[in-house]
Amino acid sequence: MNIKSINKATILAALYNRAQPLGHGFLHYDPVSMTVEKAKDIITDRGDDHVAMFGPQVRANRLYFDYLKGRVMKVDLSKDDLDTRLYNRDNGDNAAEERHPQGTRNPDPP
Repeated sequence: MNIKSINKATILAALYNRAQPLGHGFLHYDPVSMTVEKAKDIITDRGDDHVAMFGPQVRANRLYFDYLKGRVMKVDLSKDDLDTRLYNRDNGDNAAEERHPQGTRNPDPP
């Protein structure tokens, strides 16, 4: 899914709000929806649950989200194309595409 022209915080909030807790994620699950402002803070300051638990040394890519507040994400927002396979595997068929911030699928430009 092409995400080049979309703000990363907007994408993160949309995907987070669609994601579900999975496995041990229930231990960290926060049922509150994420705003774009909160997503900006997370991108800037914290990172995902692994960073919160183990410190910033666990990964260099601050735009990869494995689990976030207990919700399974498995997305890397650092590139122009978002690989949705793992997100969709854990959150449902086409879950990422259905929560695209513009409300429709974002096909690759011609």
